[in-house]
Amino acid sequence: MYASMAFIPNNDDRIPLNLAIENGINWEDGVLKDILRSAPDTLSLLDPCKKIYPFMISLCSNKSDLEVAYELLKMDPSLIQCK
Repeated sequence: MYASMAFIPNNDDRIPLNLAIENGINWEDGVLKDILRSAPDTLSLLDPCKKIYPFMISLCSNKSDLEVAYELLKMDPSLIQCK
């Protein structure tokens, strides 16, 4: 995947990482890893519709996946910093 493609939003301004997570793509499929390898900055972007980070989407969707949330947080633990 080209890095620039990971930032191209759909009609609702949602990026591929968030859509993949919400649609139940699991960590072992490799799709999420490919997106994040190409564009690691997408990990810290808030979803424009839900106003939450990608790791949160993985926990709140109908296809909730704790492994995805865990792997995403391992990549950027600062997303759960207490302020």
